[in-house]
Formats: sequence, C-alpha cells, structure tokens
Amino acid sequence: MKILATKWFRKWIKKAKIEIVDLISSANIINNNPQTSISLGSGLYKVRIKKEHQGKRGGYRTLLIFKQDELVVYVYGFSKSEKDNLEKDELKMFKKLSKDILNMENKELLNQIFLGSFIDLEKNHEK
Repeated sequence: MKILATKWFRKWIKKAKIEIVDLISSANIINNNPQTSISLGSGLYKVRIKKEHQGKRGGYRTLLIFKQDELVVYVYGFSKSEKDNLEKDELKMFKKLSKDILNMENKELLNQIFLGSFIDLEKNHEK
C-alpha cells in the first residue's frame, strides 16, 4: 500500500508538528479496519490524529483518500479549534479530488511523486 501526502499537507504537518510515524500508523489502522474512520463518500475519509499531549479528541482532523490495500493520500488537515467541519463546497471539491486521484493509473501516481505533487510518507520517514 502506498501512503502519500500532498505537498500542501506535508507543509501543514511540519507546522502542526505531527509525526509522520503517526500518519503511517493511522493509515495502517484504517486499512486493517476502515470502520475506525468516518467515510465522507467517494473514497474520502475523515480521520482524527492526536495532538501532542492532548490525544485525539482535542487534536487534528485529517482528510484522506483511501483505497483498501492500495492507496492512502493525506490531502487536508485542520485543528478542531480552527473549525468544526468542512463547508459544503469544500467537501464537494475534496470528493472530486478523491475521484480524480483514485482514477489515476499507477504510472501517473509515480509521475506525480517524481514531480513533487505527492510525497511518499514511508520513504520520507526512512530518511
């Protein structure tokens, strides 16, 4: 399974001080048991990520695109203190993005990683 993040998301996790290992762990948990996250439709999921010293409840919300045993792409994150939920137009846009990404061929995904649009979190974590 590929575990990726968008370029924007990578910048956001640095600012939020989220550990890549926590994202990889969450991706593996979702893959083993998708019911641990909230499906928003179209392969888009909302997942809680713990905030340092606070746990998941007061932590972050992340949006990811998920395809069982194949792909996880983290696309957006926010603190619960910033906003409660997505606006309808935001949700619509992320669902469209999810469909587009899930329809990409493997070759196209690899090209987007090469171009820097996506970051491979597992390879990035190994460095």
